[in-house]
Formats: sequence, structure tokens, C-alpha cells
Amino acid sequence: MKKLIVLFFIYSSCFSQRESNIWYFGNNAGIDFNSVTAIDLNDGLINTNEGCATICNSAGQLLFYTDGGKAWTRDHIVMPNGDNLLGHSSSTQSAIIVPKPNSNNIFYIFTTTAQGGNSGMRYSEVDMNLNGGFGDVTNNKNILLHTPVCEKICAIKNSEGDGYWVMTHAFGDNSFLAFNVDSNGVNLYPIATSIGTTIANENASDAYRTQGQLKFSPDGTMLVCVNRYNDVQLFNFDASTGIVSNEITLNTADYMLCYGAEFSQSSKTLYLSAGYTSYSLSTIIQYDLTSADIPNSEILITDEYPFYFGSLQLATDGKIYCAGTYTNGNHNYLSVINSPENIGADCQFNFNQIPLSGICRLGLPQSIQSNFDANIVYENNCGSNDVTFSVNSNLPISSITWDFGDGSNVATVLNPTHSYNSVGNYLVSATFSTTNGTFTRTKIVNLVNPPIANSIPPIILCDQIGSQIDLSEYKNSIAGSQSLDLYRISYFASMTDAINHLNVLPEIQVLTSSESTFYAKIYYYNNFNCYSLSTIEVTFSEKPIVIPSIDLKGCDSFPYDNSEAFDFTSLSSLIILNDDQSSFSATYHLTLSEAQNNSNPLPQIYYTSNIEETLYARVENTINTNCYAITTIEIKVAKQPFTMPISNYILCEENSGSTIFDLTSKNSEILAGQSIGDFNIDYYLSYNDAENDMNILNSNYTNTSNPQTIYIRISNNANRNCFIITTMILEVKQKPEFELNQTYSICEGNNTLQISLPTNFASYIWSTGATTSSVVITEPGDYSVTVSHDNENILCQTTKSFSVEMSNVATIQNIETEDLSDNNNFIIIHSFGLGDYEYSIDGITYQDSNVFEYLDAGEYTIFVRDKNGCGTTLHETYILTYPKYFTPNNDGYNDYWKVKYSQLETNIKIMIFDRFGKLLKVLNNDLNVWDGKLDGQDLPSDDYWFVIQRANGKEYKGNFTLKR
Repeated sequence: MKKLIVLFFIYSSCFSQRESNIWYFGNNAGIDFNSVTAIDLNDGLINTNEGCATICNSAGQLLFYTDGGKAWTRDHIVMPNGDNLLGHSSSTQSAIIVPKPNSNNIFYIFTTTAQGGNSGMRYSEVDMNLNGGFGDVTNNKNILLHTPVCEKICAIKNSEGDGYWVMTHAFGDNSFLAFNVDSNGVNLYPIATSIGTTIANENASDAYRTQGQLKFSPDGTMLVCVNRYNDVQLFNFDASTGIVSNEITLNTADYMLCYGAEFSQSSKTLYLSAGYTSYSLSTIIQYDLTSADIPNSEILITDEYPFYFGSLQLATDGKIYCAGTYTNGNHNYLSVINSPENIGADCQFNFNQIPLSGICRLGLPQSIQSNFDANIVYENNCGSNDVTFSVNSNLPISSITWDFGDGSNVATVLNPTHSYNSVGNYLVSATFSTTNGTFTRTKIVNLVNPPIANSIPPIILCDQIGSQIDLSEYKNSIAGSQSLDLYRISYFASMTDAINHLNVLPEIQVLTSSESTFYAKIYYYNNFNCYSLSTIEVTFSEKPIVIPSIDLKGCDSFPYDNSEAFDFTSLSSLIILNDDQSSFSATYHLTLSEAQNNSNPLPQIYYTSNIEETLYARVENTINTNCYAITTIEIKVAKQPFTMPISNYILCEENSGSTIFDLTSKNSEILAGQSIGDFNIDYYLSYNDAENDMNILNSNYTNTSNPQTIYIRISNNANRNCFIITTMILEVKQKPEFELNQTYSICEGNNTLQISLPTNFASYIWSTGATTSSVVITEPGDYSVTVSHDNENILCQTTKSFSVEMSNVATIQNIETEDLSDNNNFIIIHSFGLGDYEYSIDGITYQDSNVFEYLDAGEYTIFVRDKNGCGTTLHETYILTYPKYFTPNNDGYNDYWKVKYSQLETNIKIMIFDRFGKLLKVLNNDLNVWDGKLDGQDLPSDDYWFVIQRANGKEYKGNFTLKR
């Protein structure tokens, strides 16, 4: 049959310390305090920048944990209804877990949101009887207590021990709000105390002032409030009434911007994480709360710039743990104040003491501060088995019984001293009575032998000033067989610092001189004064700095045999990059292993028969030959080009001694049979340019003088340093010049054209086949002629093209006139034919335009002439006009009205009307005058109108005046 196995967890609200023994925080970081030393946990699922809280049972077994937004069960699953809590993971103190008094299963998660948001302070109820004993958030979820509030929350037992005070600070005024939690649950009406600094809520930037921790002292008598960007204030607290009183402002001097705060277990010292600016919270400062002047008791414990400290949290082992990170957000350690009751350096702060699997950020889990009030405290001198015990309690102890865990008799005094027979772990318990009842506390006491610091042989390095050494590499050698779980190792620059545990060095050290001494201190993790010292002597020889690789190229002269000699005597000056090369020497080897073993060095003059070869140079410090570096030498042998005489590069040109030379056209002649795949050809204006391989000419080059010398560099494609320089002369010869029209004409009916050129050229080649200086052409078409001129045995040619066209006399198709106008009579001549024509109206002056404007009335002879000389065509025409008035008085002047030259135009019709439109007279080319009469009777002086109808269909209208 199947067996049902039930695991019972005991929930107790009695006076115990183990409720805070397991922490989950940061990004999957965790710590278990149930053993002698803190144990790293890596099973948590929390991922928070700041606030979080955990709760265990009285046996130190995890119940659940939260970041204020979610609640996870002990098996790391989000509780049913356990998400969407209204706390915020970026709130300084986003959550705290408080058990309901007189209940074994009910817990309250109190939450605050970030930067004074509307969600304010709320609480949600967890019932551990639900979800199979893993817990569930009930319907009493996100119940509002107050809004807005700062990112602050803390809790303490009340003075009667039957309930708790949960404290926050309002945003926008100076109110502290204390909520009472008792067996009836959470009282929604707080005890409000208006005291201290007002946390403003007027501007957007004021939201940052809500940040910073709020903490009760473990004995419940004090309250510290960190108001980031404002101040830090210390108050008295009455655990019976919830009233806050007696403010003291602490950090008005040097460290204005604080974040974390924590009291020691005895409530006698206070620690703050502080900084000079909001981005330099790199310091831990301490205050002595027993001092008559607490603000002036301030002591700087550490400054770890550029580290960024966050929350400070007391743990059940009596130590204060310090969260923090670097600006990149990645950090895998917790720092620890190991003896927080001690003043100054005796508090034994240890930076990065606890390694973490997860990532630490700014927050650590909140706990009820009274959980840390009563605790067994013991003192042990290094190397002694005598241990003095006491109980730290905020209530008077009336009786006590001690069990020292080694089987010896019990003791009943408050502060016994017990002597153990041997080192080891002992479970010590104290059962004591106070006015609140009888309680039992236990603590594991670990007695260890004094550590031994094993000596480290001198460390000889091959390096440079400014290089780094990682001192942590020598931890195992210093510790030997001693467990680094019990002992820690730190490093110091002086023995004084090591003895007093001051100015702990980072493990990564920059070497500033050729000899350095570091002091390694191995000590019991809980006692800086239980230690042993060893020195680490570091010396180094200067490490050679070499060029990563160097190419050596040789040139093999013709005829090629791939053999070349290389001189290594001055090569070291190129290989060694150190400022002082005199401290180093170089040898050369065929293989890497020979260079590493410094065997079979090559001679300084080395002959190779390979086109390509890799050698190895070993550069070593002459004092410490084991301090060396190796680089490669790439040897390459390339062919040295040769050259033959190069003929002059001559071109013919009609310009004044310059033309464009295609220099590459001479490449084949220049190479003289050498492969273009092996060699490159470049052209230069001077020998210096060619030698230094600069100012290469464009391959299409226009000469600047005539003749002109050009320098040619022939170089190997694989190694341009294998080259030879030669020259070539550029010369420009004159082309023959002669005049030739682009177009000629042949007149229709006379189809013979003779074209003649000068007779002083060497040869003529016409496109007709003729080879004489002149040619006869009888047909229109396109022709050309090539003329050659012998210029000092260089034959230069000029070819010109021309066309022959047919031409003839023009045919006048039409003459268009515009007349009867006062100011712009014109003639337009329309002609056609094969020729190119020009026009005249007087036979003397000709024009290309066929339009003549602004002409007087009269007769005109039109001339159309062929420009090619094929003849002229003539035609007669006229321009009409009429008088504006006439006087028919028989005096011989203006006795008649007529249209002048109308007699020259046949079929013209002229009609005359009076002002009433009555037709008076019709004229034509035969009867073309009017005497001002109608039916033989004189008509009176008046204006008269006419209409002219021409044979071409045009019609003109006008008027004139008859005067008597």
C-alpha cells in the first residue's frame, strides 16, 4: 500500500531568531544563516533591484518570500493569487512580512510602491494552511492603508510583546504613521506623529526624496529615517504608544546623500551607506549611539569608490551585511561588518566577504527588527580555548542557565567564561527568564586554531610597469590545507595596514615599479585579530614588445634562380618596440620550437632559395633570458625586372605641339617579353617621383613640352621594391593643314565641279579614287580626301570630309502682300527649288529672309537668287494705297478719289457708300476713279466708306473725306 508522508512546518510567533535565517534578494541571490557560516543559495527566483522580504519558521525553515509584487512559496512557485501585489521592486523597502499574533498560519505582507506613487502602503494576507501547506494570498489583498507614502517600511514588537508596530512615513508632510498589528489583525487607523523633516511633494523631482531606509533599533527604543537628497534623522520611539519623539539630525556635514541604515544588535551603534553625490554611495559611516554628541561621533569605516552601496541589514549572526553593486549592475558578493558593536576599524568591515551565485543589487530582505534583539554573544582570543559568553537582551534577565555543548556542567551566571578542551564546533544554548517569560537561545560556537600564512617564493614576472597582477592566484598557496570557509585572506601595502586591517587592497593590483611587496593576511573570518602574515615579493624584468610580424622582401635579378641573401644585423631595431632597445637581443630561427627553445640560431647573413619562407625571431631580455617574445619574419623573394631601349612615342597633331598620349600602348614594348602578370608599369614626370613611387601619371597623358621625357618604373607586382627605372620620349609632329569647304554645289544642267588643294603635300587620296591635288566631281554625294605630309620620316595625315549638293534657279510660287496700310505694308515671297536662295526688291541688296516690311505703295520687282550661282528669278508686284480725302473743285489737284495701282489688278471691285450705306459708285481696274458725283450731281462734303473685293478673296474696308 502507498504511504502518505506529511511534512509539518511549525509556525510560531514566540520570541525566536530563526525567522530571519534565510534571505532571497537581488537577481537569484540567496543566503542561509542556519549553519556556522553563511551558505550561498542559488535556488531563488526573485529578481529585484531593491526591496524584498523573507520569513522562516522558528526552526529557520523557509516559509515564503516576496519582492512586493509577487509572493513565492518555499518551493519557489508563485502563490495562487500571489502576483499583482501593489508593492514595487524598485521601492527601497518594498515589503515586510509580519505574523499575526496568536496565529500559527496567518501572515501579513505590507508593501510600499516606488517614488510616492498612488498605490501607497497596503497589506495582503497569506494563509499557510492553504495550497497544501505552501500558502496562498487570500481575498484580503492590496488593502490600502495610506497614500502617498515614502519608500519606507519597518516593523518592531510592541512593548507588551503581544503585537507589532509597522511604521512608514507619509509623502508630502512630516508624518510618521505607526500601524498596530495584534491578534485582531491590522488596525487601519495609524498612530501619527508629525516630527522631523517634511518630505516634499511639490515637484516631479521630489519623488526621489522618498528613497532611503527606515529602521527600528532591535531594542525598539530608536528609529532612524534616511531621507535621501535631504538628511538622516534619529528619533526615540515608544514601543507602547507608537509615538516618535526627540529628533536628531545626523549627516549635515560630509555625506549628504544616504540610502541604507542599520543598528548593531545591542542598539549601541548605527551604520549608514552614504555618498558625496547620488551616484557615489561608496562609503559606510558609523555613529556611536552611546555618545553624548551622536552627530559628531561620525566615523568613516570604508570608501570603496566607484562601488555603490545600498541596503544595510542585521542578520541572526549579529553581523551587518552590506548590499551594493558597480555601475554596470553586476556584482556577486556581499560585504560584511563582522563586529558592528566595536567602534571604528575594530568593527572589522570586510569588502566582498560573501561570494554569491546570484547578482547582488541594492536591496536586502526586510525583517522584524526585534527578531535580532536577544542573542548569545561570545568573545574568544585567537589561539585560546577560553570563551566568554553573554546574552544581548533589551529586557532584564532574572535567571539564566548555560549549556556549553561539550558535555560539561551548566552555568547559571550571566557572563560565564568556559574553557574548551579542543577546537571545533559547539552548540551553546542559554535558557533565560525576563518579565515577558522564559526563552531559549542557541548559537554554534566555532573554535579554530590560529591560521598559518604559508610563505610564497619570490614572484619573478616578465611584464611592464603598469601591468596587473591578480593576488588572488596565491590564495591557495598561502592557505595551504586550511579551509577558506573558516579563514579569509586580504592584501595590504604595508605591515601596519595589515596588522590594523586598514586600507585593504583590491586583489587586482597595478605594478608601479620593478619591485613590489604585498602583505597577505590570513585571518579567522569572524576575527580580524586572529591572523598570520606573509609577504608576496614581486619583481619583473621588462617584457620585450615586438612587432606582430615583419615582412622582408628580396629581389632576384635576371636570370632568376629564386636565391637571395638577407642581412639580419640591423633587423632588431625594426622588430623591438621598447623605448630602450639596449636591454634586449634578437636571434633568428627556422621553426617556432627552435625559437621557443633558443636553439639553432641562424647566421646574421641568411641565404634563402625559396620564393616564400617564414622564420621566427626571438627577442629576449639580456638579464632575464626567460623573459622573451617571438614574432614571425615573412621572407618573400620577387623577380627584379629588366629593361630594353624604348623607342620614342610620336603622335601627329594639328594643335600647337601637344596631344593626348595613351601611355599604356607602349607597355608591351617596355616589358620586352616579361609577363604583365608579374610586373606593373607606372609613369612619372621626374626620376625622383619614379624612385619614390609617388605622383603616378594618368595613363592618358597630355604632354606639356615637345619633346618631353617621361620616366617609367617597372616593378614586381608582389614587391614594388623590386623595380627598375627607364625613360621614354614623347614627341608631337604637325599634321598637314589645308582649307576645304564642308559643302559644295552643282548647278542643274551644268554638273561639273572641280575642287583643288595646295600642291605641296606628299600624297592625296580622294574618296573618288583620285590621287592628284585636284578632283572633278559630277554627281552630288558625300566625299573625303586624305592628305599626307612627310615630317622627318614620320608620315602625318589629315582627312577631311565634304558633301556635294545639286542646286538650281528658284521658282516663285506665290507673292503675298499686305497693303492699304498706313504704317506696315509688306511683301512675303514664297519660292521653291534645290538651291540655297537669297532675296531682293532692288536687285542690289540681298537678304536671307523672304519678308520685306514697312514698304511704300507702288510697283516692285522681286529678285530670288541662288547662292550657289545657278541663276536669279524675277517677278513684278505692287502695293495698293488710297487717299484719305479729295477736293473735286476742278483746280487740278485731288479732283478724283481712286485706289492707286488698282488698274494693275484684274477682277478688282471697289464699292463706295455714303454714311447711310447707300451704294454710290462701283470702280474696277478699267473705271477706277470717282469724281464725287451721283447721277451728275455734286455730293456734299462728308465722310464716305468703301469696300475693296480682290480676286484672291480678300476684302478691305475703309473711309475717306470729300471736301468742297
